[in-house]
Amino acid sequence: VLLVPRSLTNETAERTQTDQLLLPARREREAAGGRGVSGGAVPPGARTHPRLQWECWIHNFQLTLSFVQTLLEILTVKADEAGLVVCTGIVRYSSSVEAVVDPCCRNSMCRIVEQFSEDHVDYQPGSTNTHGALKVARQMLQAPASYKKVAILITDGHSNTGGSPIAFAKQMRLDDDISIVALGVTDSVNEHELRGISGMDFVTKIDYFDDFHEMANLLLEANYMDESELVTTFESICSADTSGGFATTCSRDTMDTEDLWWMGWLEHLHTEEEREMHYSAHL
Repeated sequence: VLLVPRSLTNETAERTQTDQLLLPARREREAAGGRGVSGGAVPPGARTHPRLQWECWIHNFQLTLSFVQTLLEILTVKADEAGLVVCTGIVRYSSSVEAVVDPCCRNSMCRIVEQFSEDHVDYQPGSTNTHGALKVARQMLQAPASYKKVAILITDGHSNTGGSPIAFAKQMRLDDDISIVALGVTDSVNEHELRGISGMDFVTKIDYFDDFHEMANLLLEANYMDESELVTTFESICSADTSGGFATTCSRDTMDTEDLWWMGWLEHLHTEEEREMHYSAHL
C-alpha cells in the first residue's frame, strides 16, 4: 500500500516553495563543482504570494505522483516476470484520508497507473494526518499472516493532526506483521518520527522534490533496466491486459485471498520450493 501526502505542513511547504525558486541556482552550482544552494536570499514575495505558493505545491505533488507511477510500473514489470499477481492500494492523505485504490478490488496495475495519467489523483491542501493514513493502510492490508504486507509512506514527518502515528505504526509492525518503509521528503524532515514509524535506525529521505527523479533512476538501476526499457515493457504488458475498467468499490467478504500475493515480490516471502508448490496447487 502506497501512502501519498496531498500536502505538507505549512512550514515545510513554505520552505519547499523557496527551494523551488532557488533550485536552478543550486543545480548550476552543483554542476560547476560548488556547494548546492540550501539557503540564501529569498526572492521578493516568495513566501507571501498565494499564486506562487499554489503553483509550487501542485508542482511538488506532481513530482511525487510521477515517482509513484514509476514505482508502480516497475512493480508491474517485476510481477509479470515472476508470474505473480500484485495487489496494490493507494492512500492519499492531508487533513482527511482517502483510499484512491483499494487492493481488494484486484484492479490490474495498468488500470491503476491510468488513474495517474487521467488526473484522477488531484492535489488538495490541508494538514498532515499520518496517523489516519496508517489506519486506512492497516485496514487494506488485512491478508493472511503468511503473506508479506508492505506499506510505503511518503511524508515530511511533521504530523500535525490526528495524533502521533508512532505508537500505531509500531502496532502495525508487531501485531499485523506489516513492514513500513518511510520515505522522508524535504531537508526539514522529522527524522525521529520517521524512525518511529518504520522501526529502523536509519532514515531514507530526499531534500528536494526534484530529487524524486534521481530516486526513480536508482530504482531502475537496481532492477537492471532504464527508463526507455521500462516504458516499452510496461506498454507491452498493458496492451495485453483484458481486465476491464477500473473498479472503485469492492467487498472483502467475497475475496479469495489465496490467489493474492500482496506485493510479495518486494521481499522474498517464500522459498523457490514453496513457490513451485503454490503454482502446482493452482494448475
